[in-house]
Amino acid sequence: MKNTIIKKPESKRVSLCLGVIPWVATLLVAAISPIDAAPIGSAGNLSERLAPAEKVISGRVLAEDTKEGLPGATVSLKGVPGVGTMTDVQGNFKLTIPGNKGTLIFSFVGYRSKEISIGDKSAVEVTLETDVYSLSEVVVTGYGSQKRENLTGSVATISSKKLMDVTTPNVANMIQGKIPGVEVTSNTGQPGGLPTIRIRGRASIVSSTDPIWVVDGVIWHGVPNLNPGDIESMTVLKDAAAGALYGSRGANGVLVVTTKGGKFGKKNQYWFKAETGISQFNNGNFKLMDFQQLYDYWGGFYAADGKNKANLPEYYKPALLQTNTDWLKLGTQNGKIQQYTLAFQGGGEKSTIYASGNYYKEEGSVKGYNYERFSTRVNMDYELSPRVIFKPK
Repeated sequence: MKNTIIKKPESKRVSLCLGVIPWVATLLVAAISPIDAAPIGSAGNLSERLAPAEKVISGRVLAEDTKEGLPGATVSLKGVPGVGTMTDVQGNFKLTIPGNKGTLIFSFVGYRSKEISIGDKSAVEVTLETDVYSLSEVVVTGYGSQKRENLTGSVATISSKKLMDVTTPNVANMIQGKIPGVEVTSNTGQPGGLPTIRIRGRASIVSSTDPIWVVDGVIWHGVPNLNPGDIESMTVLKDAAAGALYGSRGANGVLVVTTKGGKFGKKNQYWFKAETGISQFNNGNFKLMDFQQLYDYWGGFYAADGKNKANLPEYYKPALLQTNTDWLKLGTQNGKIQQYTLAFQGGGEKSTIYASGNYYKEEGSVKGYNYERFSTRVNMDYELSPRVIFKPK
């Protein structure tokens, strides 16, 4: 009986000690690991601690118009200086970036820059679109094109937006007063009349001083009969260095015209444009004599002895004082200008097309001087192979 009473308290002490041990162990773990004191359900903090320090992004940069890789395209991480690379000859690239977040910027001369968010991507393929407004950076010279900074001659370029602020049937009048060193003088006020163009003055006394025109690589002697709305850009080669490709024919300067065309992979577009206006005769300080002034003018030649009477006009009679004709009013009018243009532009994967029709009619401010023209144009590009493109115009 006594032995049984002694053993029961010992068993209670052992169970009490075992219950205290887990509680003390929990306090020790919390004291040793203060970093992990965040809530257990916070998965975002855990993923950030487990994320790698660097990430490798690979991919390829393609051109929209040719569907081929762009060699030398720039790939950089937005907002992080010094992190970037360039594509190889096939347009491939590989870039190591810090962390797994950020935005890549893809850029190339003549194409629009593009931004791509990285996210969880490890490989990307980017297609850059051609930049129409980059014509100011790439200058068409003869049969090819060069970057403006590579040009050594005197060259001036003007876009179609600056040309279309004037309603005129010919191209030459559109560049009047817009290009330094190019003098455009209107010879007559007749509708459709061609002006005289001089680039850096008159270069010869005997020979012709007219510049030559090059429209889409074809040489024209004289102002080409083009619809001004079909022009994409115009380049003026002023000195001998710029026009050396054309030899002696380019001694008086060269005007290179590039017409509009379709775009590969672009949606079909139609547009219609209608213009109208009026023109007025400007006589400046020129004035005509009235009936009294004309009678007195011829009377000054009439001698008292009648010797000059036979040389006077038949209408020199006292009845002339009863006639007062306003010849300016009879011979002039408010001219009317009408122009209508319908155009289509489209393109697929291997072919493009641009077609337009233009109707121009002008009634001159001087009666009897009228001009009417109807013109059409079709520009096509067909890719027979990656190296051969058929371009009928």
